Amino acid sequence: GTTYTFEKYVGVDTALTSRAPAEDAREAAHRAARRGWGRIFAANETAWREAWSADVLVPGDRRLQGWLRSTQYGLLASTRRGSSDSIAPAGLTSDNYAGMIFWDAETWMFPGLLATRPELARSVVEYRYRTRDAARANAEKYGHRGLFYPWTSASRGRIDSECQSWDPPHCLTQNHLQGDVSLTVWQYYLATGDRDWLAARGWPLLKGIAEFWQSRATANADGSYSIENVAGPDEYSNGV
Repeated sequence: GTTYTFEKYVGVDTALTSRAPAEDAREAAHRAARRGWGRIFAANETAWREAWSADVLVPGDRRLQGWLRSTQYGLLASTRRGSSDSIAPAGLTSDNYAGMIFWDAETWMFPGLLATRPELARSVVEYRYRTRDAARANAEKYGHRGLFYPWTSASRGRIDSECQSWDPPHCLTQNHLQGDVSLTVWQYYLATGDRDWLAARGWPLLKGIAEFWQSRATANADGSYSIENVAGPDEYSNGV
């Protein structure tokens, strides 16, 4: 007839963020245990209250309102202030696409965050800035200039080890991602007016992607230019 309550504290770390991930994970668990469940829960509640300080209201349509708040929850749960990690297509809701980063982050997820929480939306563009060295190496490897971001990428942005589709070769043909990244940079600047960020972090991306397009284009006999052998968002139309 006795009821027992057990509290379990788990710490998580990886070699991407720690030189001793097992040791640091244990210390995180011990630190949480010292704080106690009550204080941790209160801190989490405070953080979520701040996160929900902005909303998108749809008067007269409770079902649509519910959908909007559900998607907003997914975005808020997948980002954090000061991060340089982007958002996987399904966020934390599933392991679809192996948690890789697609153009979905720039095109579909970023605008929703930018409208309400630009400081969180920044993580999407900061990820591209952080992986720009790999993007430059990708371009050089395949005979291009500037920055070449792969169709899918992970922690480092390397096309050969992190991109997942080679038959058909979306890794090489889904070049529209470069334009998606550029548009995101410009949208972030328009929304925030942060000229210092644009000069220091946004412009290097815009310049590098422009150099990629210049090297990717093929001159035609009539003086025009074509970008050949590409695929658009329609993954079933490859090699256009």
